[in-house]
Amino acid sequence: MSKALVVAAQVGLVLALLLTWSMATARYGGPDEPAHVLRAAAAADGDLIGSPVSALAPGYRSVVVPAALATGDPSCFRHDKRLTATCATAGSDAVGTVHAASSAGTYPPWYYLIVGVPVRVFGDPSQVMSYRSAAAAWCAVVLVIALRRARLLRAPLIALASLSPAAWFLFGVVNPNALEIALCVLTWVGIAALLDAEAMNARDVLWCSVPISVAIAMRPVAVFALAAMTVALIVGRRWRGGPVLRPSRRVVVAAVAPLAVAAGSVVGWSLVSAFDTDDPRTASTSTVAHAFARSFSDTKVTLREMAGSLGWHEFSAPPVSQLLWWIVVVVAAITIWRTGVRARITWLAVAATVLATPIAFEVILVHKVGFIWQGRYSIPAALGLVVLAVRARPRLVGALVVASGLAEVLTLWATLRRYAVGVHGSWFFVHSRWQPPLPPFVLLGLNAALFAGAALVCRVPGSEPQVRDTVEAPSRIST
Repeated sequence: MSKALVVAAQVGLVLALLLTWSMATARYGGPDEPAHVLRAAAAADGDLIGSPVSALAPGYRSVVVPAALATGDPSCFRHDKRLTATCATAGSDAVGTVHAASSAGTYPPWYYLIVGVPVRVFGDPSQVMSYRSAAAAWCAVVLVIALRRARLLRAPLIALASLSPAAWFLFGVVNPNALEIALCVLTWVGIAALLDAEAMNARDVLWCSVPISVAIAMRPVAVFALAAMTVALIVGRRWRGGPVLRPSRRVVVAAVAPLAVAAGSVVGWSLVSAFDTDDPRTASTSTVAHAFARSFSDTKVTLREMAGSLGWHEFSAPPVSQLLWWIVVVVAAITIWRTGVRARITWLAVAATVLATPIAFEVILVHKVGFIWQGRYSIPAALGLVVLAVRARPRLVGALVVASGLAEVLTLWATLRRYAVGVHGSWFFVHSRWQPPLPPFVLLGLNAALFAGAALVCRVPGSEPQVRDTVEAPSRIST
């Protein structure tokens, strides 16, 4: 089988897998999804800024969108997990265009352009599913690249194992957080390769700096994932033993130039859009000490949300799914712990960064935006806790993927149940009120088959790239 066919099969399988999530999620069921869809629709028409809305917070902008997109408000079910999603439906009489307010009005436009323009050209701009399909396609492409790059580490499926149930849910909706997560999977794979390389070269560094730079340009909060990756590199390279290797000028340029472009785009866009970080709706008057205490106590909430829930009641993975993913993290940690001192220190440094980031963010910005950190913001950094376990034996990586896949399927089942019958309804969808495009159990079977198929296709003989000489053999990375 040719390389092009293998890549096409991988992208097709992963995209189909993500679309099962898109179909299983009720209209506008994703976090802030109405705002992101409206912004994508407007951006595709060339309206990148919109008009300020005096009655709303500074970040809101009024944009002109297809009238159907302004219907089906999810607020009728998202605040009560017992309610089905039947109430959130597209208006049958919505025609033409209308002015609608988007809370994502001043966010960088790049994500919205790459989602909205394909829908404008190839899809139906009035259908939410069109935007979900475009968003999922970008995530699928990046995930496949990450899986293929992970072959350099002889553990391609570790990229799948690292994804928490919450990440899978986000891949099925329109939210820049989803593509940020996919880009960070790719970046972490590159970081793991650099940690095990005898010497860094510019090409391998670009495989790290370019994806994270795109994530930052698209979603500036990704800078916190960059902090965890930088900590991993500094600590991991420092603890290699022997003399500290000085990077060449080409390596420095490869690392810094993409990040500089991303930073420039964020600053430039902030000036053009008059971006304002203050949000009077959530800002707090707490002292620094109180902010630290509250944010520290909320760490358990952040960890739960990182594994499988959102701030409201649109989605929550069942406890068994969350437990399965945490087992994956713990097994990865044990694997790393047995590898050597360098790997232990690196993993602990990344874990400390993941835990400290929400606290630092809320303490610094408490008077501007208050306590707004959500667990999903930590997922891009937390991916490294699993990806760094690339030294695991192949059978162990396979077991991690099985656990992650089981968590993914069970979470999809719980998601369908939540929208169809409410969280207290039947697991077999008895008396279902909301219906996805395909019958629930057809979606579940298709999802499980596609996950298994994607994992198998990633191991097709002859499709992996050649292992670079700068990557150590397994026998040499047990320092």
